Amino acid sequence: MKNIFVGNLDFNASEEAVRGLFEQYGQVNSARIMTDRERAAHVDSRFVEMENEAEADRAIQALNGYTLDGRAQCQ
Repeated sequence: MKNIFVGNLDFNASEEAVRGLFEQYGQVNSARIMTDRERAAHVDSRFVEMENEAEADRAIQALNGYTLDGRAQCQ
C-alpha cells in the first residue's frame, strides 16, 4: 500500500476527480482532501492511497505535472 501526497491542485478539485485520475493506473483505496476546520476551507493538498506500490509509482510518474482544472499537480 502507498500513500501519495498530491499538491498544487485547484481548490475546486473534488475527491471524485482526483480518485478518477488515479484509478486509471490501479486500485485506489481512498482519496482525501485536507480541510482547515477553522476556516472551513480546503488546504492545497490531497492524499491518495493506492493498494499496489507498482501501480502507485506508475500513477505518480504519469500524473506528475498533470493539469487538472487549470493547475498542474505535483507528487
